[in-house]
Amino acid sequence: MIVFPKRRRFLGMVIFAVITSIALFQTANAHVVIDMSGEAVNIPQSLHKVFGSAPPVNALIYTLDPRLLAGWNLPLSPSQRQYLDPAARQLPVLGGWFGQGYNADIGTILQAHPDLIVFWYPYMGLQASVVSKLRALGLPVFNIKLHNLTDYMQAYRLLGEVFNKQKRADKLIHYLSEKNDALQKLRTRIPEQNRVTVYFAGNPDGLRSGCDESMPTATIQWAGGENVFHCTVNHFQGYQQVSMGQLLRWNPEVIVTDNPIFLSKVYTNPAWAPLQAVQHHRIYYIPQQPFSWFNRLYSFMQILGAQWLAHKLYPQQFAFNDKDIQHFYQQFLGVKISDTQLREIMRP
Repeated sequence: MIVFPKRRRFLGMVIFAVITSIALFQTANAHVVIDMSGEAVNIPQSLHKVFGSAPPVNALIYTLDPRLLAGWNLPLSPSQRQYLDPAARQLPVLGGWFGQGYNADIGTILQAHPDLIVFWYPYMGLQASVVSKLRALGLPVFNIKLHNLTDYMQAYRLLGEVFNKQKRADKLIHYLSEKNDALQKLRTRIPEQNRVTVYFAGNPDGLRSGCDESMPTATIQWAGGENVFHCTVNHFQGYQQVSMGQLLRWNPEVIVTDNPIFLSKVYTNPAWAPLQAVQHHRIYYIPQQPFSWFNRLYSFMQILGAQWLAHKLYPQQFAFNDKDIQHFYQQFLGVKISDTQLREIMRP
């Protein structure tokens, strides 16, 4: 078919009008929020499903509204499910983008129909190209930083606005700020030379630990302890091997671990017997349900872990009890836990 110049111009005008109408419709049905990377993001007025790029992101989304979650990055264990809101217990596993070879299939993500993707920023590896692909498909991407408590409170404030959950976000921010102030006051009262020395024992042999500058063991300093492992972080997770000789020289007053196998053997292992933490039975298991209270990727759960550890280190100076734990679970996770469930959480 021959298209005459006038008709060509007319068709061009129609196409331009349609594209303009779509753009205006999208703008009219969205509001702009500046994310933590400085990007202006068009947020749909109505959000039904949101997906996070990594476990800490999805956990944060959950605390604001579990019904918004499109899915989890990793499978949940049965023990995890019982400490989560029923709305989130049977969600699909969609994967994610958080290093260590974890790369979600974009097609799988699209099948969950998320209205928004929340990405952990700054990007690692190929994540920037993934974000570009998602945006090219019309999915808005909102970046947040989660590397310390200040980041967490800012992320809550912004996502509270994005999700239209400002009151909920303010409540969680208030808790984080209040408890952080209490921990700060504890650290101020205890001179550095009097702080309890702490070693984090990872792996079944206990000889993998986190540097004092690393994200996984930041909870030790937060609780007013002195991490005996001083080193330069050489991996984004912050873990390194240590020797038994180093450990004997450090001779920590307290040992914390997330490894049940290590905990079951340490008191009968003669190599560990000279350590004062062993002699005084000051080895503590870090609770893991539904997410770790302490180490690995930074999480809002660490404010709970810091209070728990501060009480273990300074029982006379820092008050903390079972009611505080139950209150936290209700406040952040939306679940009431019984005394029996609490005992299960604290058990390796």
